[in-house]
Amino acid sequence: MKNEAKKGWLQRLASPYPMNPENPGECSRGLQQAIRDDGGSQGTLFEALLWVRIGQIDPAHGIVESATRGIEAYIHGVIHRMEGDYWNAKYWFRQVRAPQLVESLNRHILKGAPKGYLYPWGTSVFDPSAFVDACQSTVPKIADSRSAAVTADGDRQIFETLQWFETLQWLALAEWEGMLAQVEFA
Repeated sequence: MKNEAKKGWLQRLASPYPMNPENPGECSRGLQQAIRDDGGSQGTLFEALLWVRIGQIDPAHGIVESATRGIEAYIHGVIHRMEGDYWNAKYWFRQVRAPQLVESLNRHILKGAPKGYLYPWGTSVFDPSAFVDACQSTVPKIADSRSAAVTADGDRQIFETLQWFETLQWLALAEWEGMLAQVEFA
């Protein structure tokens, strides 16, 4: 059965956070073995998403770089968001041209969110470009929290930055799971 070894590898993946595994080298070797074990299923969108899951954007980029629209362009946008190429990520999200895909991701994300959940940009509608902006705004927050003085204000700033970062990590995982569901049933 196609992708069974990769699905098994995914189930054994220990880190709950996407894009930042605890043991990246071990994760890469495990995924490479699962790809070999599946034989003939190399270069699929499912594989690209598994590479994204462990923060290995080069192999994933190689799979989706010729995308022009749909889920492939969406994955391409996520890859550029991960590498900090924010304007390019937004370009690829505009290329998706599949509102039903974004609506499906929104439903998937909200299914796992608390009742009345609002995205970090203040709406209950998922917007990949607003997610890019939220990620981009985190970079200066992290830098500021590292230089925060050891005061009550500095502690609060660090705490708020960590909360913000955890919110974005949760959202990235929910988005990734939604993309995986799209690819598995396509």
